[in-house]
Amino acid sequence: MKKSHIRDYAVNAFRIYAANGEKTYALMRRDIYDRSLTEQLEKGVDVYSAMVFARQTIQRKMPMLLDIRAVEQMISLLEYSQKCDVVDALRAIYFVEPRRPLKNGEISNRVIRYATDYPCSPERIWRQLRYAQETFGRFRGLTVE
Repeated sequence: MKKSHIRDYAVNAFRIYAANGEKTYALMRRDIYDRSLTEQLEKGVDVYSAMVFARQTIQRKMPMLLDIRAVEQMISLLEYSQKCDVVDALRAIYFVEPRRPLKNGEISNRVIRYATDYPCSPERIWRQLRYAQETFGRFRGLTVE
């Protein structure tokens, strides 16, 4: 696949979304808030200070949360517009072992394997992945050419 300026960013966002169990934006936000609040209360901090700290934690994690929301919206749009094949390719290629660092050529190998398992060419898979990345970029507010 030809390298674009949003490719690496989008792939990282897809893998973060998968690593978190494909949780929604609202659920992830709530989990981060609850975890932060609980940690502070266990340290013996008063409730008000713990709530302030939890809100600040949400603000620090906002870029990741916005990425998750963009991935979630992209998947919903693709499923609504009957492009489930793109979502299937996305899940088969980027959502596999998302916590493990990628090796050189691993994505290419996954694309080739996916193309042999399903009746389509690797070029079509690359186009589908590029479409998903560009759609993610639009939802995230990135400049997409």
